[in-house]
Amino acid sequence: MDRPRSMFVRRALVAGILALGVGSAGLAGIAQAHGRSGAHAQRHAALERLKQELKLNAAQQQAWQAIAAKQRALWQQRREGWREVRHALEAQLAVPEPDLAQVAAVRERVRERELAAREQIEHRRLELYASFSPQQKGVMRDYLKTRLAQAEQRMRHHGRYHERRERPAPPGTSS
Repeated sequence: MDRPRSMFVRRALVAGILALGVGSAGLAGIAQAHGRSGAHAQRHAALERLKQELKLNAAQQQAWQAIAAKQRALWQQRREGWREVRHALEAQLAVPEPDLAQVAAVRERVRERELAAREQIEHRRLELYASFSPQQKGVMRDYLKTRLAQAEQRMRHHGRYHERRERPAPPGTSS
């Protein structure tokens, strides 16, 4: 398998596994609170259907909700991290000779914190998946296959869009 495709497949699979940790009830609440619709609403609905199809037991339901809470906390942490980097950059831009290495160091610290949180969430998602029955794993497999096909379709569409934009204009036309 060539590198770009293997990276795409890996990311798609990770995204599918990550979907386990995003509590659909929490996402639906976030979507409603922010008035989101369209693709966001479709993802929330898909996760709600997945959760219903999985028929989680009480322990799995509790783990799902705990993962969803951790994911919401990570989203907040990411917003705060962005603010921290932005403030560091603004402070450096206010001086005659900005120290961009200092801004990069702040960004790296923020990135490391976020990575540690993402890894912890991923670990919990994999633990939840390990607790699934063979039937639940089959439901998850089907969900991931669907998500992978959708992602590949979007990537093909995205590639065609850029191919059209990068083509030179036909001779005799002005652009």
